Amino acid sequence: MKLWLREPVGSEVFWAYNWRHLEDLEFFLAGEWRGGRGRWALAEPGRSFRTRLPKWMHESKNRAALLRAAARIRKKAFGQRRYNGPDGRQSRR
Repeated sequence: MKLWLREPVGSEVFWAYNWRHLEDLEFFLAGEWRGGRGRWALAEPGRSFRTRLPKWMHESKNRAALLRAAARIRKKAFGQRRYNGPDGRQSRR
């Protein structure tokens, strides 16, 4: 399966399966979600959305580059430049 929603970030590749996955990744990277509850938690203990991400995505030094990559994917694929927060309003980034 070829992933169309991908963007290089340094020596790594940031990717998303679809709009919802990209939105969840942006939500996590923007720091608006840091916990183990909500729609990102899975039934299995220790297997939340956060625990399944690669280590380089957790590192704060990569956060700005990852958010820029997500914005580029969003703009190219969906024509939208900014992430709309959980309340539907655009963030001020």
